[in-house]
Amino acid sequence: MPIRKSNDIANDPNVNSRLKGSVQVSEILERFNVTKVNNILPGDEAFGYLSEKADQCIDTINANETAVSSSGTVEKAKILNTTRTIGGVSFNGGANIDLPGVNESGTQNTSGVAATATILATARTIGGVSFNGSANIVPKQHKGSISDYYLTPGDFYPVGSRGQGSLMPGTTPSAVVSSQAGTYTAFITLPLGSAPRTVIVYGSDTRNVVRVYMSKFNTTTTTPLTSAAGFAVGSTGLLSLAVSNWDSAGWYLAISVTTDGADSIYGGLITMR
Repeated sequence: MPIRKSNDIANDPNVNSRLKGSVQVSEILERFNVTKVNNILPGDEAFGYLSEKADQCIDTINANETAVSSSGTVEKAKILNTTRTIGGVSFNGGANIDLPGVNESGTQNTSGVAATATILATARTIGGVSFNGSANIVPKQHKGSISDYYLTPGDFYPVGSRGQGSLMPGTTPSAVVSSQAGTYTAFITLPLGSAPRTVIVYGSDTRNVVRVYMSKFNTTTTTPLTSAAGFAVGSTGLLSLAVSNWDSAGWYLAISVTTDGADSIYGGLITMR
């Protein structure tokens, strides 16, 4: 129940009945009236000041006892008007509660999907690599890498009569060896989700020229990814290709190597992104 102020003393049931007479009440209120001037008694101004401060405290106490919003909703209360359950345990706000499976023995229904977690309860494999969520992993893709695609001598094929050559796996190093000037081409498909970035071809003659193209699987469309002059064997060629323009499901790489004599091709490397 709200606390009554000094100006409502006549209705306060806790005040002795002898103070409820009109004369007594009037005299008390006169002394508590902070707005009165020319007080006869020196102590009246002190009483008025103390009464004002007491009324401010009463306002605060009454507001906090039942804080009601402008919409009529109680914002603060000692207990809930309607008892609720939390985790199956009755709760009305009058006392703390314990929840089975949380801070005491028991179980809770945990069906559903967790929004966040630190690690997986059961580790899984992604691309052949164990993953439990505690750290990033690098899935195994082509030949164990998502960034490098290695070429072997067997990836290069001679083109036309001027590209005659032989595969020599027993030599040091193993190589495809041309018998005369000609052209060798490697056709390479890349892992899905990876786009080519650079190409390097290793061989015996750095005067030989490398050119790279992207070709469609289902048409004759071919787009050069290097300049017409190409780049030298043994050097890295940066491809002029935006990642958004590449799709491994629709394109493959064509790598051309032009030799000027009896030269060897050892292999190569495609870096991906």
